[in-house]
Amino acid sequence: MMQLIQWVIDMKLMIQWAITSSALILIVLAARYLFRNKLSARLRYALWGVVLLRLLVPFQVQLPAAGDALPVLASNLAQDVTPRLDDTMLYAIPTERSPRDQVLPVEPPQYTRTLHGEADWEYYSGGVVYDGKSITHYFFMMTALEVLIVIWIAGTALTALVVLASNLRFYSGLRKRRETLEGTEAPIPVYTAAHLSSPCLFGVFKPAVYVTPGAAENPDALRHVLAHELTHYAHRDHIWSLLRCLALALHWYNPLVWLAVWLSKGDGELACDEGAVARLGEGERVPYGRTLVDMVAQRSPRPADLLSCSTAMTGGRKSIQQRVAQLVKKPETVRTALFAAVSVLILAAVFVFAERGPAERENGILLDYLERTTAIRYCPPAYSSIFYPYPISGEDLLPQAKEALSGFRLLDSEDPQPDLSTKELLHESRVILTFEGEDKEYSLLWQNDHTYLFPGSLWRQSIDLQEEEGETAQLEGVSGTCISRQGDDVISVLEGLARLSTRKDEAGSPELDRFLTDLASAQSIFVGQPLHYSTLAPGRIDTPENLTQAKELLSQAIPVAEVEDGVWAPLSLSSDSQDQKTVSREELKHQFLLEGCPVSLFPTKERDLEAARRYWLVPWEGFCLLVQPDDPVTLVACFPSDLYDQLAELASFSIIIGTATLPDASPLDQFLRDVGSAVSIQLHPPSSSSAVYPEPITDPDLLAQAKEKLCLFVEPEENDTPPSPKKLWEASRIVLSDGRNEATYTLMYWNEWAWVIPGDALSEYLSLEEGEEWEYGPIFRAQVRSSMIPSSIASLARMQEMVLQHPEIPITMSRTELERYSLDFVKALGHQLQGLPNPTEEFSFLSGQKDRTAGSVQLMYDGDKEHWGRWVLELREGDWTVLADQPSVVLLDARYREIADDFADYEVMSTERFAACLRPEDVVSVTTGSSGQEITLDLPALKGQLTQAMYHLFSDEYDQEKHGQYAITIQVRGSGMEEYTGREIAEDAGRLTLSVGSEKDVVCLRHRNFAATPEPIDIFARSPELYRTIRSIYD
Repeated sequence: MMQLIQWVIDMKLMIQWAITSSALILIVLAARYLFRNKLSARLRYALWGVVLLRLLVPFQVQLPAAGDALPVLASNLAQDVTPRLDDTMLYAIPTERSPRDQVLPVEPPQYTRTLHGEADWEYYSGGVVYDGKSITHYFFMMTALEVLIVIWIAGTALTALVVLASNLRFYSGLRKRRETLEGTEAPIPVYTAAHLSSPCLFGVFKPAVYVTPGAAENPDALRHVLAHELTHYAHRDHIWSLLRCLALALHWYNPLVWLAVWLSKGDGELACDEGAVARLGEGERVPYGRTLVDMVAQRSPRPADLLSCSTAMTGGRKSIQQRVAQLVKKPETVRTALFAAVSVLILAAVFVFAERGPAERENGILLDYLERTTAIRYCPPAYSSIFYPYPISGEDLLPQAKEALSGFRLLDSEDPQPDLSTKELLHESRVILTFEGEDKEYSLLWQNDHTYLFPGSLWRQSIDLQEEEGETAQLEGVSGTCISRQGDDVISVLEGLARLSTRKDEAGSPELDRFLTDLASAQSIFVGQPLHYSTLAPGRIDTPENLTQAKELLSQAIPVAEVEDGVWAPLSLSSDSQDQKTVSREELKHQFLLEGCPVSLFPTKERDLEAARRYWLVPWEGFCLLVQPDDPVTLVACFPSDLYDQLAELASFSIIIGTATLPDASPLDQFLRDVGSAVSIQLHPPSSSSAVYPEPITDPDLLAQAKEKLCLFVEPEENDTPPSPKKLWEASRIVLSDGRNEATYTLMYWNEWAWVIPGDALSEYLSLEEGEEWEYGPIFRAQVRSSMIPSSIASLARMQEMVLQHPEIPITMSRTELERYSLDFVKALGHQLQGLPNPTEEFSFLSGQKDRTAGSVQLMYDGDKEHWGRWVLELREGDWTVLADQPSVVLLDARYREIADDFADYEVMSTERFAACLRPEDVVSVTTGSSGQEITLDLPALKGQLTQAMYHLFSDEYDQEKHGQYAITIQVRGSGMEEYTGREIAEDAGRLTLSVGSEKDVVCLRHRNFAATPEPIDIFARSPELYRTIRSIYD
């Protein structure tokens, strides 16, 4: 508790507060005396406002060290005695004493305080003192600092209670005796109160004027009294009275404060007299004075009146005489006196409110070294993997490093002290100054919002100390320690300059030079999206303005340093990036496969995919890495982390521009922009087709695939023969809509090519007059010979309809998406394919699909000879956790049987469905296959083994020796089979057989209803546990 109070109450600040307040009071008293006949009463009263401000505001305004131009400040008079007070222990009331021979010999005096309470509320009470002769227990033990704080808090609380009680008592008496005085036309209530010694203004939130009955009966006296008290109200003296009482409570120990309050109340009355005469008119000066004389209080003022928040109009005989004399003199403010008083007041305010900052002692030795330094090497902490092989040098970087280091000054006792524990020394950075063939080493630590600089290596000094004095020894201080200005992170500045210096020396790598060359010649830039996004791309950047901006962003590549073979260190110029790590080729490959996004630079306007230079952007450790995907994967450069977002925005903006026809856009450019900006694609099949696609393609994944197909068109070659107009009957129409505008194009297949014609070509052909020949306008051809584009768009339109009916149905991946899931990608996940443990380098997935309900992707591949059939690797999107690796028939049967009718024709149930048929209430009997002997079997355990079994293959090549030597037959009621298989069952469908043979760990599962054919087809599962269970029945 006392620690909290000491933290809140700064004793040094309290002492400064008391001394500076006293100094200001003395200055105002002197000014008040010197200008007593040359300043008006109102100005003399205003002088006390600065004193009141000082009494209520304890804080000092700290001046920089240059403030030495002011020779003396009041705060200089307040020496910091806090440490001495805190070291002085006061104790009393001994309770127990022990002779010396019962304790270990230590140097006296020794103090130990007794801690009481729990963790949430701890306090000291009493303690033990060893004086060299005996150990004494004391009931009371506190430091002198704690005693002073307790006394000040108690005095403040007591004074505040007295002020509160006296004012509440005074107000209670007024409420009992007051009566409203009508007809005064005053802005605040006016009351008469019996037994009131003097008219007054009282109340803070609801002030009111209280007059004596005698003043209320005399019209002239009442007029003078109201003028006086309303002037108090106009001066806000009822508030100033409250603040004076608060100042008294805070400074109850200071007699100068009591004097200041007494004099300020008197000056307030004089100022109010002056204001009242001004309100009444000059002719009322003498009558007003007579009213004051006639209303001399029955008793003289007492010191207790200083605690009242009221304003008394009259006082003792002596004070009334002074006020009347002042009215007769009618003093005017002299300009010279006003200027002098204001000047004294300003100087006094600076004198008492200002405080010098700690004097900065320059480190002359360091400054001399810096002046001669020709190079500065920065060394990061020992645990950092970053290494800067090149020192900071050159006319552009070295002066900046010198300037950062020249801001240090020698550490002072009042500065926050550094923590030199072994744990903190781990963060030590070092700088080495090189000059005239000599090196000087310094250590740097960032603590307490400062940078500390130490001569030599702290770590080596700590090791040397521990070798001499033991492992527990640690540094307590280092001679010549320097400290920076608050907030100056010199370490970050030096590290940034070291990176920049290394960048200059490492620039010019062949890979980066090639990238910059490719960038300079690029006519358009294609920006793809990361693997975990559902859509393919923000689009292509090809408008002149956006292309220029994209090139500017990409040209600001930050080089990388290959610190060892296949290991790079990105070089950031950011001063706040201190935790960088190197990236190896394997890490880069892993990150590239998981989160990379493609960026293609096209050197010509034809957008030749073969001529395009392909790179990848990969997020990593606060950077965006530029990766060359060739074998081996190579890190080319790095960028700020937001580069991809900026490029994507430019690409998206290019698409928005493409929604309107541009004057300089070619028909192909306009088509590609219409594709890029489309939010829906409506397919109208040929008139000869019976197919109907009522819904436009709007699903994001399907729309992205359709866009990918439509972006594969180019200008035809000169020798290309356009489609015959008669073939337009077989053409489809596609309508591209961006939400506001629609664009119609004709899509058709002819002569092994897919073609696109702007507009509704068939309608235009049919509108020709007899004898008029059809002439093609703009027409575009697919880049490769294939009929797949029109059929793919039709498939996507059909899939759109299925997705609307079954949102959970998987979406087939495009070829571009599938290519990104390579064998290297699987290896990066650390997974071995269950159906193909030893894939070749030419391996690739056959197809892929996205299960958006499950948040997964499913990649199809063929198993090897031992794992026959089509397999599925299922991964969770985002973190790429392997969810399953099993035969496709198992996945389709288990998950999608009820979604699509096509899946119902699969002839094989999974082992999970087999297990689901074995409900205890449906099992009639369990017998051995050879003898028919009924046995007891742990069905829950059997179901668990079936569920966890790995699918092996299904085949009609049943081998009795390998698979049928030992069997068990389970008879199940038909109702259970119907519910779990979802099919009509045969008469003998309730018989399930599990058998094993010489092929170890392989179990054959047989049931007629596994197949649509009359003969049963066997399914084989690999399960050592299930194999042993069946064998154990016969063993």
